[in-house]
Amino acid sequence: MFSFKERLLSVCPDLPKELIPKGYYRLGNVIILRSRKKWDMFTDKIGNCILSLFPWARAVIIQIDTEGVYRRPVSKLIAGNLEIPLIHKELGTYFVLDPLKITFSPGNHYERELLLHEIKNGVVVDMFACVGNLSMPLSVINNVKVYGVEISPYTFDFLVSTVKKNQVRTRYVPILGDNRKVTPVNVADYVLMGYFGWDLSQLRSALRALRSGKGVVYSHYLVPRGSDVASIFINAVNSLSAEVIDLEVRKVKSFSPRKVHYVIIANIQHVS
Repeated sequence: MFSFKERLLSVCPDLPKELIPKGYYRLGNVIILRSRKKWDMFTDKIGNCILSLFPWARAVIIQIDTEGVYRRPVSKLIAGNLEIPLIHKELGTYFVLDPLKITFSPGNHYERELLLHEIKNGVVVDMFACVGNLSMPLSVINNVKVYGVEISPYTFDFLVSTVKKNQVRTRYVPILGDNRKVTPVNVADYVLMGYFGWDLSQLRSALRALRSGKGVVYSHYLVPRGSDVASIFINAVNSLSAEVIDLEVRKVKSFSPRKVHYVIIANIQHVS
């Protein structure tokens, strides 16, 4: 089977090989390329060659980074016509988004799938909801009650649209604001912390969200290979007068040659 690069070069043999990424992600009818190179190196010729290779595609976007507390992608449209909002369907769930301004990682698909097997009932608080990237399938497929907190007003509007598109308004509650201030208290059996850069004040809000002071917290980390993420998390929890009863460290994906994306699944209770 030919690789993405080989297929692209078969259509456009004069493309510079060093600029062609190893693969791509699909969001709806849009192709997302990931690269560490500056986007001004990518011409519309590369994008148009990709469009000729995939008849279903309507646009090609190059993304080189994600930045800020809003997790906004550093990206650019290099070919085609992008329709906003974009509708992406995955795991029987619709996601409504703007791929130029909202991060949705197809590389986390397997983690979303695992959550469907692990959380089948109870109440979930998603402290970094975005458009329901991690939590929306739980509400759609498993009928779980979810409180989704999102800090960006722009992204929040798409979260509301995603809730409406999936017809889950009775069980998915979108909340706009800083999760340090607006996270519901004493309601959750599970808390999702899907942002790499969370701090102790946000962990404190996660612990306060747990019903009767105990429950399961999913905490995401992006760390150098070999890091002891379990100890890092346990120490953080202990500093807030709580304790980890048990935990699992799960690799989500390799982020780069030196960094790995992990999720910690921890059963936590407050110390009386």
